[in-house]
Amino acid sequence: MQKRLILDLDAINFTWTANGGNFMGLDSLVEWKAPASEGIYVINVKLQTQGLSSSASTQILVRISLHPLEKQSLLIHFRKCQ
Repeated sequence: MQKRLILDLDAINFTWTANGGNFMGLDSLVEWKAPASEGIYVINVKLQTQGLSSSASTQILVRISLHPLEKQSLLIHFRKCQ
């Protein structure tokens, strides 16, 4: 016997954490501003809805650029799967 679970995808709570830097944005679409110090940083996200939870993390190596006009950004985006 199969059971179906219907989730309200608009009710997902995203919790973003990192061991440095700052987050800007909401829910599934955030921008992480790297700290001014070189190093390896870990970005974590935890998703919670209707008593269920899941998490993911990634490591990012930050290096100081000698060319301050070069701007790079990392965009992490979770899409709603149908």
